Amino acid sequence: GLEPVYDHSFQHIVPANYPIAQDWHGDSIIDVRPHAFDIQLFYFSHDAPPEMGPTLILPGSHLRKINTFSLARYKNITGQRQLAGK
Repeated sequence: GLEPVYDHSFQHIVPANYPIAQDWHGDSIIDVRPHAFDIQLFYFSHDAPPEMGPTLILPGSHLRKINTFSLARYKNITGQRQLAGK
């Protein structure tokens, strides 16, 4: 629209050799409007090869309202995809 409103914007930074991975989480629960959904944009300011550690996404998950704390306990989810590239 002409006057967009962002409900959540945050840059996640993981330092080199950090031993703990971020849990699965969903930003969609931040926006409580009944017909809202999130579109997430991923931007890497440098090359992000698989050797640096995966950034995992779950296609279609932005269409579901979930409880972030319940989702965090999962390690792998069917359909997940790894983002990597130059």
